[in-house]
Amino acid sequence: MFVVFTMRFLTPLLTLAAVAQAHYNFPSMNGGTAWSNVRQWTDYYAYTPVTNVSSLDIRCNVNGTVAFAPSILSVAAGSTLTWTASPDIYHPGPLMAYMAKVPTGKTAANWDGSGTVWFKIYEDHPTVGSSALIWPSASKNSTSPLHNQSNVTAGATSVSFKIPATVPSGNYLFRIEHIGLHVAQSVGGAQFYISCGQLAVTGGGSGKPSPTVAFPGAYTATDPGILLDIYYPIVSSPFQDCDWCFSVKMRGLTSINSQRIINLQDLRSGPVRKVSSDVIGRLSKLYERLKVLTDLLAKEQQPANTLVW
Repeated sequence: MFVVFTMRFLTPLLTLAAVAQAHYNFPSMNGGTAWSNVRQWTDYYAYTPVTNVSSLDIRCNVNGTVAFAPSILSVAAGSTLTWTASPDIYHPGPLMAYMAKVPTGKTAANWDGSGTVWFKIYEDHPTVGSSALIWPSASKNSTSPLHNQSNVTAGATSVSFKIPATVPSGNYLFRIEHIGLHVAQSVGGAQFYISCGQLAVTGGGSGKPSPTVAFPGAYTATDPGILLDIYYPIVSSPFQDCDWCFSVKMRGLTSINSQRIINLQDLRSGPVRKVSSDVIGRLSKLYERLKVLTDLLAKEQQPANTLVW
């Protein structure tokens, strides 16, 4: 017995499966119960990232400005605050932390976080890997070849930050943010994984944190750290001796069209003529596979066409 599927039917299912596996959220602080002092934003269970930096969702996630948590976590200034990542930080990109002091007359459990009040207390930085930028929280669990390299750490299931010793005592919102940059080559491609925790800082100092920013307002969709390709041209040459480099070069294609595929003869005589014969052989095999896929896609445009699995 054969089950018949169209490519139109299979593609959404495969995409949804990949999304469910790759996304994550930050539900708790210091080992506490999930969402007890972290705001449980709408559809948190779907792990869906924010992609519009101009929306109110960029502050504390979807409806996070009013989805007040039932309790406030007490922490000492200068102490370490640990957040749980569920299931783990899967995508490459920077991890950041912001705090905002709650104004007089409000508490961390009823303030929306509005105004130019957020100051950054942490941001990690990438190293330049052999084929892409690498952040400390990157995951080996990804299907990207980048994440099979020995110098990439396993995806973090928890991350820790030091509360500045000089921040004044009082109630604060703590905003954790991880930006997935794996598909940030186009506007709206960066994925923001955000949670806001409710804190009461004790034993603080007399510092005056600055500069401060507002959310939305801190970012634009075309900021250099938000709109970028972390894979190319970071690589040292257009074609390295690996199975996937050609596909990286081709990732800008919106559709597979045989007329836009690089002619392999040009590779031998053009500016990248130093490519080894072994790589040329691999590219030839990939080229043949792309031709087959091109034919399949062309046939798929015919309504009656199906694939038998």
